[in-house]
Amino acid sequence: MNKNFAEQIRETLANQHTGHIIDLQEVINADGVHLGITIRSLDNSIAPTVYLDNFSENDTIDHIAEQIWELFTKYELPADDAVLDEIKALMDDRDEILRRVMPRISNSERSAEFAQTHVNRKILDLTITYHVPLKNIQGSWCITNQASDLLELYEEEIHTAAMMNLNSDVSVKKMSDVVGGFMPVDVNMMIVSNAEGIKGAAVMLSDTIEELAEEFHDNVVILPASVHEVIAIPESLCVNTPLMQIVREVNATTVSTEDFLSNSVYIFDRESEELRIAG
Repeated sequence: MNKNFAEQIRETLANQHTGHIIDLQEVINADGVHLGITIRSLDNSIAPTVYLDNFSENDTIDHIAEQIWELFTKYELPADDAVLDEIKALMDDRDEILRRVMPRISNSERSAEFAQTHVNRKILDLTITYHVPLKNIQGSWCITNQASDLLELYEEEIHTAAMMNLNSDVSVKKMSDVVGGFMPVDVNMMIVSNAEGIKGAAVMLSDTIEELAEEFHDNVVILPASVHEVIAIPESLCVNTPLMQIVREVNATTVSTEDFLSNSVYIFDRESEELRIAG
């Protein structure tokens, strides 16, 4: 979104809601750099950010401002103490971090700057970061390099715990059950995510993919639908199908910048039990 247009949205919100501090800023996270609006009440130093990627400049400024305010009121954070106290408690309890930590994956190129300051692992063209779900808000705390050093909690131990936790938080749905009569029920196309269906694409690295390979009696082709989910298909169903072209077209037309994962197609090899990018 054009920064001047975004500033007009910020000004509209600021004029309508004078009891709040409303800022426009660039936010760096695991999905890249995003333009967003932060809104916080005067008695709270913690503010949620509403990314502007999913709003269109073809819409009116007033309508966009109204939608942003609705999102803010839905996800407004509790008082500072509740969130900060929980993070402080985590900093004193490495075992609790290991019990709760979950992996997320993002596009390595887009998350390069974020990865410089956070514990991460590269796999193919993806980056794994490690997030601890918070109990007081609908959000998580991503483990930083600084926190890792202070707690003497290093990447290998974090990764092992995160992958164990992930394996107990997987959702596999048959595509035909989701789209109804649009697809024959005997076609093995699976939508794979975490239980919440939010930031769940890391399940492509879980034991579930190996289990699907055994169920399919075939290699598994993995299509990166978004950072939230992937689609798993037996390789034998993909012969002479231009999968990379399909992935690129879907990403270009239906996946938001914030939700983009990759333009690659991945294959889990049943025999070697290794994940690779399709050639």
